[in-house]
Amino acid sequence: MAYWVRVDNGVVTGCIDFPPADPAAWVEAVEVRPPIQDGRESYGTHRFDLSKTPVEIVWDVIPIGINDRKDSMAQHALNKFKDDANAVIMASVEPIGGVLDIDELERLKTHFESVSAAIAYANSHDDLDVIVTGK
Repeated sequence: MAYWVRVDNGVVTGCIDFPPADPAAWVEAVEVRPPIQDGRESYGTHRFDLSKTPVEIVWDVIPIGINDRKDSMAQHALNKFKDDANAVIMASVEPIGGVLDIDELERLKTHFESVSAAIAYANSHDDLDVIVTGK
């Protein structure tokens, strides 16, 4: 994606992702996103490298702490359980007269509890990767 930045007195005062109406007041810019390790790193803040042509919008890489990742995974597991359980419940009432599949709800609950326990007992990103990939 192409970007344009407006620079006044050596400071970026604007950044847009569409061609500017007044091209003379803007310079082209490109994003520079270093590779990240999925689940272990994220993009943080960005800065502008005005010494480059085109100007580079450089994103910092920040580590994701084990507890932050565990919290995120636990919330994702809870949301998935709620969505899946709700789908089973809704299938029992639409159409009217459906039958609630208690066995399926129990299976979903057991799976959620198992995943939640694995997340809680994980001590490293490697442990969490096993939960995600199953390997």
